[in-house]
Order: sequence, then C-alpha cells, then structure tokens
Amino acid sequence: MEKENNKKVKENDKRSSIHQPHDKLFKKYLSYNKAAKEFFVLGVDAELLALCNLDTIKLSPNSFIEPNFSAYYSDLLYSVDTKEGENSYIYFLIEHQSTPDKLISFRLMSYAMDVLRQHIAQYPNQITLPLIYPILFYSGERKHPESITLNWLNLFHFKGKAKEIYTSPFQIVDLSKIEDKCIDNLKNLGALLYVMRDLKQKQVIEILESTRLFFCNGELAYEQIKMLLLYLFDDGKIDNYDELIEALESNSEFYRGGDTVTFTEYLKQIGREEGIREGILAGRQEAATETTKTIARNLLNQGVDLTLICSVTGLSIDEIKLLMK
Repeated sequence: MEKENNKKVKENDKRSSIHQPHDKLFKKYLSYNKAAKEFFVLGVDAELLALCNLDTIKLSPNSFIEPNFSAYYSDLLYSVDTKEGENSYIYFLIEHQSTPDKLISFRLMSYAMDVLRQHIAQYPNQITLPLIYPILFYSGERKHPESITLNWLNLFHFKGKAKEIYTSPFQIVDLSKIEDKCIDNLKNLGALLYVMRDLKQKQVIEILESTRLFFCNGELAYEQIKMLLLYLFDDGKIDNYDELIEALESNSEFYRGGDTVTFTEYLKQIGREEGIREGILAGRQEAATETTKTIARNLLNQGVDLTLICSVTGLSIDEIKLLMK
C-alpha cells in the first residue's frame, strides 16, 4: 500500500514538473504582442474584438514571466484600448490549465473581481469600470469535459435565482423612504429603524416617545431594549438636560416580563439610570464650571481684586491663581 502511494506521489510530481514549464512557456510566449494579438483573434468574441484596437496591447506588469521560466506572479493580463478613444480600454485575463477544474468558472470570475479591485485602487476617481474578459486556455491531454460549466451562475443550486440576482440591480432598503405606518407594523425591527432614522434629526426625548410602544409590546428581547437605550444616551442629541431628566423621572410605563414598571425603574434594572443621570449632571456641572472660569478670567484682565473675584464666582484663590498662568 505504501509503495502504491509513493508511486502516485512520484507520478504527480513528474506530471507537475512537466506541466509547470509547459504553463510558463505559454505565458512567456504570449508576453510578445504579436502572439497575444493572434490569440485574441482566435479566442475572443468577434463583436467584442471589433471594439478593440489590437495595436495597443499592453501586458500588465503583474503578469511578468522570468526568462528562464523559474517564476511567474499571476496569469496573463492585458489591457487593450478601444476604438472609442482615450481612457477607454478592456482587460483580457488569460488563465492556462492543463487539468480540468470543476470550479474554473468561479475562479475566473474571482480573478476578474481582483483585477477590478486593483483598478479601483489605482484610479479611485473613475466612475465607470473597464470590462474584464476572462479566457480559459486549456491544453489537457483530453478534451475539456462538457460537464464542467464555464458559466459561473450554473454553479449555484438555484441557477435561475442566481441569474436573477447577479444580472439585476441589487436590492436596497432605503430607511429615509420607509413611512412611519410601515415601521409601526414591524413590532421588533421598528424600534431600531426609528432610532437609526431619527437620531440625527431629533432629540433623544422625541425618539423615546416614538419608540415607547415598542419597548412595552413584549416583542423585544431584554438585550435589544438595553442596546437601544444605551445607544441613544451615548450618542444621542441632548440639548435640554432638564427636560430629559424630567422625562426619565416621569411615570411613563413599560412592560417587561409581566410587570409594569416606570421608565426610570427600568433604566435602573439595566444598570444605567444612575450612570445616565450622573453623566448628564456632570456635563451640566462642567459647562457651568467653564462659564465661571471665563468670568473669572475677564475679571482678572480688568484688574479686579482676587478676593472680590472669589466672592463673585465662588472659586478659591488657588483656582483663580491657576487661571493666571
């Protein structure tokens, strides 16, 4: 058994040693434009070929083959100007294989996407994309199996759906176009949509009013409610702190697990009510402190006595001296 395995390994190594130079010979030979031009005439759709100026063939640097066939970096990639003029060109991607590959159509599509990614990185300001035309050059001992599809869409289990999805405009869910009536009917998702849609335009207290019914309808998981509330208070617009504190302390009732609780109690349950209030009050205190310091600086600039400034602002002499530095 071991001898048979060793024999198979040696046969594979021998086959690989033959095919690799074979592959590199092809790629090195086609690095000459005359050979590439005739290959395109042989293998490219005539209608597409009619758009091309074959005198402008350029081999991509990524396709360079060493003269001794010792190494190569990728399959052959050419750019060809079209007859429409400057900045209009097509890429031709040639993949050489000597053994069948059941997923070759997917690989060709994947290579084409890689080329487009490189193109976008190189020309980020171009709005339109160049056409990538993949070509498989097969040089196996036998004919290429007809059972292996060259249409990547045929690889999908739902072929018809795959063709519909990948040859049609992609679906978009535009939040700005969804009406409130539709959002209200989405008993779970609706809360998220209201928050994401309105956070930039409305105050937190307004959004809380919009989402209140979602929080008490029993459809949202505990963690969902928690993440929405934390997101609102961490990133929301809070211009009127007094109004928000009043709203948090109001008797708006929320339904959780069979119990009716106030919003303030609910926030306390998720461990954030005290943190939110402390953050709000700290913000108010910080703003007041900065105002006081500004007043103190103005009085210092006018030469007012330190004792009087202390009396007016409530700052200590040491705090005022720090402002003088």
